[in-house]
Parts: sequence; C-alpha cells; structure tokens
Amino acid sequence: IDDTDVWGLEVQYAYAFTENTSVMGFYAYTDSEIGQHADQVDGDPDAIWGFWDRADPTDPTSTLSTIYQLPNDQTGNQLPSSPEHKFAATLIHNMGLSNGSSLDFIATWAYNGSMYPSIANIERFKVPSYNRVDMSVTFTPEASNWSAMLYVNNVFDEIGLNEFRAASGFGSQTYLCLLYTSP
Repeated sequence: IDDTDVWGLEVQYAYAFTENTSVMGFYAYTDSEIGQHADQVDGDPDAIWGFWDRADPTDPTSTLSTIYQLPNDQTGNQLPSSPEHKFAATLIHNMGLSNGSSLDFIATWAYNGSMYPSIANIERFKVPSYNRVDMSVTFTPEASNWSAMLYVNNVFDEIGLNEFRAASGFGSQTYLCLLYTSP
C-alpha cells in the first residue's frame, strides 16, 4: 500500500556472567501506519453495506437486490499481524562433570505482544499477547561424537494465538475462524 510507514527499533544483547553462564536475546519495537487505503474486512462491526439492483433476465418486470459490503477507510491503521513489542531471552549454562562429560542447560523465554489480525484494527478481535518458555538439557560424554538432549517446549503450556480470521454472515453474528496456534 503506497505511503505506508513502518518504523521501529531492535536491540540484540549478549552477556557472559561467567565462563560457563551467559544470556542473550533481543527486544524489538515495531509500529506502522497504513497509507491511504480503503478495504472490505470480514467481520467489521462498522461495515457499510450497499445494494445492487439488477433485472432478472428470465423476468424483465422484476428486480433482484444483492447486498454487498462497501470498502471502509483503513488509512492510518497498523499493519495486521504485527505486534509492537517482541522480546526473547535465552540463558545458557554449561556444567562440566568430573568424568570429562558435560551438561548444557538452556532456557528461553519469549514474549509476543498483542496485535490486530486484520487491516481494520478492530479492538474486539485484537489478539492478546502471550509468553512461552522452552527448556532443555544436553548430555555430552567425554571425547564422544554423540550427545543426548531432553527438552520441554512451552513449559507452562500457554497457548498463543498467532492468527485468526473474523468472518461476517452478511449482517448476522460474526464468527471466528482459527487459522494457527502456537502451543
């Protein structure tokens, strides 16, 4: 869309607390403003409806009316599926064992901020923010070319909704179609 602006800031970081323990990750802030644009958005509670009248070709004395959604101005809205805030931090700890083997512990916390699923920026459809924590431990024997890893993704079993689509029933109740989740 012409004249759409996207701006932000991303910071990456890494810090070693000790020779065996470090943290790394990023923070990203992203904002946007859509240029001059009008669009039809399914499920828009502020939709404007029009009627199209046409003659029935089988009966020239009758007129049929069809209802259709007119485009609404979306200028200045945020881009869809684009959270303003994202953050991730990974803690890594290596522990040497007395027999020369090692254990590596890794924990990652990721945050995905709230976002709009459509160009219309409809508040009641705003996708909420969510957190996710993943952990793993890896055992590597001394002077070996193999290792074993035990991992648990999404430790706290929080479901994050990445995207859904609102659909209208031509003036009737709006319903939601779930497209993808990130458990």
